[in-house]
Amino acid sequence: RGVGGDKKIANKHDPYAYIKLDFNALNKRKRGKFKGQFEQIVGAAKRGANRGAKLGAKERYHKKNVKRLKKT
Repeated sequence: RGVGGDKKIANKHDPYAYIKLDFNALNKRKRGKFKGQFEQIVGAAKRGANRGAKLGAKERYHKKNVKRLKKT
């Protein structure tokens, strides 16, 4: 069986990535500059969650059909 958990991909954020606290990010006038960083990480997390949900649904469907076929 393969290794479980998140794996690091070259030129991408770490799976446990965080954004270093910068006081400029809290400034209302400078907030737009930092918006992209947050969107990139949150977007990646959403894509990963969607991918995992789809994969889980596929696995559940497959397991159910395998059990049904074994009974006959």
